[in-house]
Amino acid sequence: LGLPYGHGDALDCGAGIGRVTSSLLRHEFGKIDLAEPNERLLAAAREEMSNDSRIGLFIPEPLQELKLAPARYDVIWIQWVLLYLPD
Repeated sequence: LGLPYGHGDALDCGAGIGRVTSSLLRHEFGKIDLAEPNERLLAAAREEMSNDSRIGLFIPEPLQELKLAPARYDVIWIQWVLLYLPD
């Protein structure tokens, strides 16, 4: 991406309890938002990571309804979630 280490913004889609964010994304990017429709899973992610300054928003929406500003994120992580989206 050409970004300095620890800079840039990422969105973790279908974040669940935040495993990818906690083990990968928060070490690579300056700010990470998490989108997860399951409130229980998102609450677990929030409890685990809310004290980390690199963590931004916890977005409780399904991807089908997620409204993103154009060019808001440098990376959108969408692994393990596409197979669950309806056609």
